[in-house]
Amino acid sequence: MVKFLIQRPVAVITIFSILIVTGMLLLFRIPVSLLPNIDVPQILVKINYPQASASVVEENFTKRARESLAMLRGLKHIESQSSDNLGLISLTFDYSTPMNTAYLSVTEKLDRLAGAMPPTLQRPEVIRLNTSDIPVMRLQVIPSRQADYLSISDFTEKILKRRLEQIEGVSLVDIHGLRKSNIIIRPNRARLLALGLREQDVVTAVRQANREMSSLSVRDGFYRYFVKVNNNLDGADAIARLPIRLENGAVISLDQVANVEESTDTQTGYHFYNGSEALVVAIHKQPDSRMTDVVERVREMTALFTKDYPQARFELTQDQSFLMNAGIDNLYQDLFYGGGLTVLLLFLFLGNWQSPLLMSINIPISLAISVVFFYLFNISFNIISLSGLTLGIGMLIDNSIVVIDSITREEKSWHPRKPVLLRAPTA
Repeated sequence: MVKFLIQRPVAVITIFSILIVTGMLLLFRIPVSLLPNIDVPQILVKINYPQASASVVEENFTKRARESLAMLRGLKHIESQSSDNLGLISLTFDYSTPMNTAYLSVTEKLDRLAGAMPPTLQRPEVIRLNTSDIPVMRLQVIPSRQADYLSISDFTEKILKRRLEQIEGVSLVDIHGLRKSNIIIRPNRARLLALGLREQDVVTAVRQANREMSSLSVRDGFYRYFVKVNNNLDGADAIARLPIRLENGAVISLDQVANVEESTDTQTGYHFYNGSEALVVAIHKQPDSRMTDVVERVREMTALFTKDYPQARFELTQDQSFLMNAGIDNLYQDLFYGGGLTVLLLFLFLGNWQSPLLMSINIPISLAISVVFFYLFNISFNIISLSGLTLGIGMLIDNSIVVIDSITREEKSWHPRKPVLLRAPTA
């Protein structure tokens, strides 16, 4: 193979030129992320058990699930925790365990336990841990007035979340710090008795108004139209205006016999930003997308939010692209400063210009060819891979110095200096 390449230099130059051009073209198609997309050998099982003490959660779920999951293949460590309203089981596997198979096994074990658990118990959540679960950045939503926190929560969930999910490269948008509202109806018993009504009449009026209507199919010649009537109640004002028919045929509104008010649901946690209660929106990217592009699109969308929605302030925090850019800057620094100083030293000490020139060309060519293999093996630009490239550049420079010095010494041994004969002066 070496003899073939030596005898055909044109073919060698062509092959390397194709690899270099291909690497430069693929440079902007390689995914960019903070960490490589690898599965962490750990699975978390979570169960929400409302209004249950820790002992009830342990007896009805945690104990049974722990005994069943302890027989999984490749399981290295299992740990469970029971608290009021919540049960957690952490499963740690060997690094050689296929996590796809382990996830299916855990799900199957829990499905078999469903018949032995209370019917009111919710289905457990099985969560796989992955390095891509780290959000690329977080958006802080701070209401201009704390009195509008409830409306800002609804606005964030219904509008901001959907607009962020439409950004190219975004896979998941998660919101923390939301407040939910409840509509409370308190019947006025005195008025109900005066009008000959019961509390059940109020319940019946609300149920009938909130009933889902079936879809209609209308055919017009060759065309068919599907019509769906949406009559879900929305807000306390709509419920207060519901009609109630009396025995004499008269119709009154529900607010005449009951008090309808909207209240905030009981909170279990809070999120504060700079001393003010706020909402935080965690933005996750797709594994095959470039982090820098996603962050730039999110910044542009945040600027539009600030302009279109003055009822809240928006700030971006915990930008993970900072570490990514730091890794790229280190690579550039090693490439330009380290390579440049090394080539300069070689010019000074080797005594020729061919070897340093060859080495200065070799470094960018090696990087361009490395990009081709990044694309073929589906490797992203991340802190780990960039650290490997940085180490590779250092090894390339060190090995080049050793090889060039060895070649120079060998060349000198092949061409020794001819001895100079000195003649004695004649009289």
